Amino acid sequence: MKNQRLFIGTLLIGIGGFFLLDSLNLPFAQAFLHWPIILIIIGIAFLVNGTIGKEQHALFPGVLLFGLGFHFFAKLSIPSWPDSWGMYTLIIGIAFLFQKNAKFTTAFLLIGISIIELFYSDLEIWKSVLVTYLSKYWPLILIGFGIYFMFFKKK
Repeated sequence: MKNQRLFIGTLLIGIGGFFLLDSLNLPFAQAFLHWPIILIIIGIAFLVNGTIGKEQHALFPGVLLFGLGFHFFAKLSIPSWPDSWGMYTLIIGIAFLFQKNAKFTTAFLLIGISIIELFYSDLEIWKSVLVTYLSKYWPLILIGFGIYFMFFKKK
């Protein structure tokens, strides 16, 4: 990081604000004083450094930490928030979209897998006969695409 002043300044302001709210014992602030907020603050510091400081490489960890912090905070605060591995691959896929030379194939593959995992059990269409076979053997499709990308995809 060439411009660490922006990152460190944002981080100190965020962490200082977090502990100030904690020490003031404000009733509305108690809902936000959980450990995932620290991840969100660190993610915001990376995002500020990546956008304002024009440090493109800081965007990936910024989105990743912000997304993880938001997910963990939502799990604590919202009872119906999904708690499955699909959320993690979704966050990583979104973070890939923010890279300088974005790997859209990787990003959309991770996001697609996440969406399938998150909504798999809720979709009624999965109960048809055709989808019964597909739901049993869909990992073979992933394996096939993996082999294709490793050995057959030309640049």
